Amino acid sequence: MGKKGLPVNDGKVLKIIVPVQGSPEQAAQQARAATAAGADVIEWRADLPGHEQVEAAKGAGIPTPGTIAKLRQATPLPILGTVRSVSEGGTCAASSYDQAVRAVLEEGVDALDVETARLMAPDLVAAAKWRGIKVVGSFHDFQGTPTVDNMQEILRRQVYLGVDIAKIAVMPRTPADVIALLQVVTWARQQLPVPVIGISMSELGKISRLWPPALGNYATFASVGEVSAPGQFEISAILPLLRHFTADFVGK
Repeated sequence: MGKKGLPVNDGKVLKIIVPVQGSPEQAAQQARAATAAGADVIEWRADLPGHEQVEAAKGAGIPTPGTIAKLRQATPLPILGTVRSVSEGGTCAASSYDQAVRAVLEEGVDALDVETARLMAPDLVAAAKWRGIKVVGSFHDFQGTPTVDNMQEILRRQVYLGVDIAKIAVMPRTPADVIALLQVVTWARQQLPVPVIGISMSELGKISRLWPPALGNYATFASVGEVSAPGQFEISAILPLLRHFTADFVGK
């Protein structure tokens, strides 16, 4: 799966993915801090460049060349390359998504995020696989939480496309929405052949970011500064919670 590969989950503690953004220098600085804090994977949010690049790209979300080289110097951790479209909470214009994801792929990431609702998703998954790079399939709904059946179907489609890790992030409106997402994650552990990341966003859904591998989750996302999604923990806050909370499900 690329040069480093994503860590294998040992079934005890969630892996921690930390997004970094900004100019190559800013992203590298964040990656160093995340590595020192205990991250397992660095996610390069390529659609969130520095302010000067945002102006130049006019909001297209085109990644800044040279960022991966800086990140390689800053951290030994595997790098997940992500371009998030406007409709799924990022800055990349729909018309630029294919170009931006392929640019990230060419930069030499260890894993690639692909939004599986996109028409070009099968081609992007195939392009990553051809290079020996594994894929995190992703789906985000910032408006609400689909039904359990719909969320299960979204994850099944991701598996059908050939992703190596399936991810779904949804916005809860009620506590029942959070429970529905957790139900789907637990179902996926038993029914799907790939690891799953399930997130119920916002303060209401924070418990989902601690949902342990024993009950279905592969990883959680945490920040070293500015959050990339609502409800995200700071890494220094989530680490002690994970050590205590998830251990209860597998025995200390």
